[in-house]
Amino acid sequence: MKKYFHNFHCTCVLLSFVIFGASTVFAQNYSWDARRLAMGGMTTTGSGNIAFEMVPAQYGDLGYSSIVLPFGLIQVLSNLDTFDPDKPDFDLLLVTDYVGNPFHYTLDRNQREGNVDFVKNIIDSGFSRDLNVYRGFTPPTDLLVEGLLAPNWGYTFKFRKNQNISYQGIYLGVGPYISLKNDLHFDERLASILGSENTVAIPANTTFRITNTAEQQAAMAITGGYRMKFGISSSSSSDRDGVYAAFNFHYLRGFRSDVAGLNLRVDTNAAGLVTTPPLPPSQQLPLQDTSILPIFIDHQRSSSGNGIAADLGIGIIKGSWEFGVGVNGIANRITWDDFRRKQFALTSLFGGAEFTDCGQTTIISIPGRAPITGPALFNCLPAPAEIEKELPVRYSANLARHGNNWSSMMDYSYGFQKSSFHTGGEYRFGPLALRAGTRLTRELWHPTGGIGLNFGGRLGLDVAFFQNSVNLEAQRETSIAFSLRINAKRDQ
Repeated sequence: MKKYFHNFHCTCVLLSFVIFGASTVFAQNYSWDARRLAMGGMTTTGSGNIAFEMVPAQYGDLGYSSIVLPFGLIQVLSNLDTFDPDKPDFDLLLVTDYVGNPFHYTLDRNQREGNVDFVKNIIDSGFSRDLNVYRGFTPPTDLLVEGLLAPNWGYTFKFRKNQNISYQGIYLGVGPYISLKNDLHFDERLASILGSENTVAIPANTTFRITNTAEQQAAMAITGGYRMKFGISSSSSSDRDGVYAAFNFHYLRGFRSDVAGLNLRVDTNAAGLVTTPPLPPSQQLPLQDTSILPIFIDHQRSSSGNGIAADLGIGIIKGSWEFGVGVNGIANRITWDDFRRKQFALTSLFGGAEFTDCGQTTIISIPGRAPITGPALFNCLPAPAEIEKELPVRYSANLARHGNNWSSMMDYSYGFQKSSFHTGGEYRFGPLALRAGTRLTRELWHPTGGIGLNFGGRLGLDVAFFQNSVNLEAQRETSIAFSLRINAKRDQ
């Protein structure tokens, strides 16, 4: 079984769990800026609103760059055996935690209550027949997680310029367009058993089912856009004040799409112990219904796709106030073709059983029985000719205000993960800055806070304390982020 896990863990099993932290990965835990993490986890003012990419830096807020001090990698690199299915320390749940938050140091990361070998024992084909062994593993019963990573780098060719007060321009850019999605359904009865603090009576002659579908798309976005600024001209206005509008149209050239469906079935016998469901006689094979198998994996992949997407943003700057609204992913879609398809099944969760793939003529042995040789266990399903995939449209709004020695900001978005909210503030005095904030994601609130210290005018150190829940069980963990801040040179 490990042989197939090695070959397909990225797309069939590991992706199914790593992807749970997708939205958090892109928004917070992969951020290299401890200052932003301390202020609610926002990556930029007006995060996701492309109009704010046009706004010049001011108040020392955007005029700096950050260099992460990745102390979290100490935890990751000192536990590399956790990633190897052939090592006894392999722990897929801990791998999820590491991948979801690799750079920042997490307190008590390696300490877990209860037995968390549920996933590992499935991979090893060494599942315990007593489900009470796995109490302490508390997965969610339903979880839909989506995320999009789509930075874009380019240049605006300005025309009709009125100094820096007003202008129009054409934007040309390029960047990756990577989306992840995971949809998990975990049997509520099984989740209740695993989450119990005390030994429970396992229902007899019962079937528990777990289904999980993981999807990824990787494409390159070739972008053309329009930029426009209406300046505000008055004696009290700065060149920064004005109304900013931006529009991007993306041509998406897809180079990899994966859809991995995992169906897990756990059966109990009359004594409430995990058992192997009966298979029909060999003369009744191949199976017409693969749902009777303990594990069935269906993996479809394509390396050719074409699509489009569009983004729109508007920002208003007046004095110390900032406001904006944006819509990302308008009419987005990618049509994938030239699919390849593989299906695998397991006939037992224990006894060292191995996967068999579709069309295979030899059925693997079942513990307590002689090997069966005969027709294929199940037939291969045909690959689809093409599939069109769409992502949720993301709507966002942001509000911020900056003073001489303070800043406050907030943003709200709806799309991936439904509602997401960030808010935070900073107060600066002398060489120090105090920061605090909070964020809402996956229907959980996470507080944040931190400090900043300036060493002269150009260099600073930022430290952030923040909560995250990137692990499969959505347990709250506290992480510490460190980054060096290089402030922009100010005019004398």
